[in-house]
Amino acid sequence: MEQEVTVVDNEKIASFYKKAKSLIPNLQKSFEDIVGFHNRMIKEKIIYITKELPDLDSKLKGLQNKSSALLNDEKNYSEKLKKSNTIDDLQEISSKLHTLHEAKGAVEEKKRILQDSASKLKNITRELGVINQKISEKGALIEERIANFNLYFTEMSNQLYAEKFILSSNKTDKGYLLDISSIAGNLGTGKKKGQIAAFDLAYIQFADNNGIHIPHFILHDQIENIHDNQISQLLTEMVANINCQYIVPVLQDKLPESIDIEKYKILSLSQQNKLFKVEG
Repeated sequence: MEQEVTVVDNEKIASFYKKAKSLIPNLQKSFEDIVGFHNRMIKEKIIYITKELPDLDSKLKGLQNKSSALLNDEKNYSEKLKKSNTIDDLQEISSKLHTLHEAKGAVEEKKRILQDSASKLKNITRELGVINQKISEKGALIEERIANFNLYFTEMSNQLYAEKFILSSNKTDKGYLLDISSIAGNLGTGKKKGQIAAFDLAYIQFADNNGIHIPHFILHDQIENIHDNQISQLLTEMVANINCQYIVPVLQDKLPESIDIEKYKILSLSQQNKLFKVEG
């Protein structure tokens, strides 16, 4: 800092000052005064810093001593940790904590799924309750419709088997279970196909008389399992009086001889006349 004390050439000062004087006519101080002031300020700084340096040196040494002590402490603690296997223990604990966090995450996810499922189940249960309530409210109408359907069903079954079948309902906590039985008490065996035919024909009559729009055709197979008398009754009398098309695939020799097959035949297939003329 002592090197900052200004050393100047008097001729240069005179020249500079003359120029400054021409620009600032009222300039009171000489350039020598300014240089002297600057040099005095530098000397004051040198005196101040010189006084402060010993104290700063003392503080610096104190900090260096503390730093050395802390480094020694760190070294000692590191040695103790190595000897006591604490680092290995900490790593093991960290590994266990990681495993526990994963398990916790899995449990929380299961909890979320269960809560979501419980919420959905609650909504479904509520919706089922509404549906069951509506079913209960429609109970009287259901019984009325079943009674009306049975008017046609008993008539069809009576024509077919001289036996009156009826449709009945049984209300449960899940809705209505429908069952077919005979008024005589015994439905009998070997009548399944005839029962289905009577039911389908009766439903077409029921729908037409109640303004219900349905397809007006019936498709049955294995009609040959029905007795000849019932086949003849079904094709020649019952179907003829109902507004429907009755479609039956059957081998020609399985139909009763009393039936005029040509009258009812729509499509005839054989080994020589296959569907779509497929060869093979």
